[in-house]
Parts: sequence; C-alpha cells; structure tokens
Amino acid sequence: MRKVVSCQLSVVRALLLFLLITNCLLFSVCYAQPVSSTELIENPQAYDGKEIIYEGEVIGELMQRRQGVWVNISDGDNAIGVWMRLQQAGMINYKGSYKTKGDILRIEGMFHLACPDHGGDLDIHANSVQEIASGWKIQEKIIPAKRTLLIILIVILCLILILRISINR
Repeated sequence: MRKVVSCQLSVVRALLLFLLITNCLLFSVCYAQPVSSTELIENPQAYDGKEIIYEGEVIGELMQRRQGVWVNISDGDNAIGVWMRLQQAGMINYKGSYKTKGDILRIEGMFHLACPDHGGDLDIHANSVQEIASGWKIQEKIIPAKRTLLIILIVILCLILILRISINR
C-alpha cells in the first residue's frame, strides 16, 4: 500500500514539474498584443490607468508644447492622441497626409479615459516609442484616360462658351 501511495506521489510531483516548466516556457514566448483604437473607445474603463500597447500611423501635424508633443496615431479605424517627450517625437520622419504615408509606430504607455493632466481628454502617455516601419512620399499617378477626358471636356466647354457669346450678339 505504501508503495502505491509513494508511486502516486512521484507521478503527481512529475506532473507538477512538467506543468511548471511548460508554464515558464509559454510565458517566455508570449508577447503583449496591441490594443485597437476601437477596443479603447468602446471599452475604455477596462484600460483606464493601465499600461497598453498601441500601433498605428502618425497622421497630421505634431503639436509641440513646452513639456512634450501631441501626436495623432491612427490604426486605420480611429486616431488617438498620444502625449510623448520631445526626444521620442524626434524620431518621426513622415507624417501621414495626402502626399505622404506616415511612420508606423508602436507606443507603449499609460491609457487615460479622462486624463487629469490634459483637460479630461482620452489619451495615451507614451513611455516608449518604437518605429515599426518608415513612411514615404506618395507618388501621384496621372491616368492618361482621365487627362484625355479632361481636355475633351475643356474643348467642349470652350465651344459652348463661344457659341453662347456669338448668339447673344
């Protein structure tokens, strides 16, 4: 009887050791996933005052203040204001607009539903900023068919204008 109990204890110990090792290995390869802007906007209480990761494109102008810089980051669905230090904003080369694709950044920082430092606005205070991909200038492509159509319409408009002026005289 004692041999059976001792054998069962050995199996339980081995199983616990296996689970402990497996758990440690799984935690070492798990990384935090970015939170989407939709999730932050629809479920802000769940993230208020917590460290989060947010990824997206820098859009619009950087709004520099004395203590830092406001940067709008869009993940494709919505944009969220991110407050960062001047040194962190210095790494931004491209800001998204009609003529450029903005840098893609990974922001790790504190999410605020109603930031006490910035008038109660929803924002993220960046602790670390990492560039995932660099932006670029967008090359405009003129479609030949549209250019030809434009020329034809301008000629027709000029002919109508000339015809109207000659009729009114």
